[in-house]
Amino acid sequence: MSKQLFRAVVSDLDGTLLNTNHIIGDFTIDTLNRLEQNGIDIILATGRNHTDVASILGKIGAERAVMITSNGARVRDMAGNLIYSNSLPEDIVFDLYKTPFDDTKVCLNSYQDEGWFINKDVPALQKFHQDSGFMYEIVDFSKHHARNVEKIFLLEKRLKI
Repeated sequence: MSKQLFRAVVSDLDGTLLNTNHIIGDFTIDTLNRLEQNGIDIILATGRNHTDVASILGKIGAERAVMITSNGARVRDMAGNLIYSNSLPEDIVFDLYKTPFDDTKVCLNSYQDEGWFINKDVPALQKFHQDSGFMYEIVDFSKHHARNVEKIFLLEKRLKI
């Protein structure tokens, strides 16, 4: 019996497992399936929201994968069970929501539980979520709640894709 050289594979998605079209290819799916069949744990560590990642993992058919999402703010197993959670304090979230910026050039985004919220429509972002179909909801952050915020980020509105 040969000894396993490693117990787990940890990978990002964008620029790693997802191809240039932002989807997971057949070769990658086959490789991940073979790893799992050989007892290797699959761990995805990404800045994406868990809803997005779970949909991509569903295409792989992994049974034991772990999702480290929102840059480490959430950890879930394949069944969606929450293993770890770290939300931003609501007072800090409201301060960030109120931070002035040029909204003709920059978009404010937040991940909150299963939702992705943004202040302006950016159709180019759809290309990044073809596999999962995960999309944002446009909100007015001056009226938006600050509960369970796992990630806030700014994107340049003029995306080069």
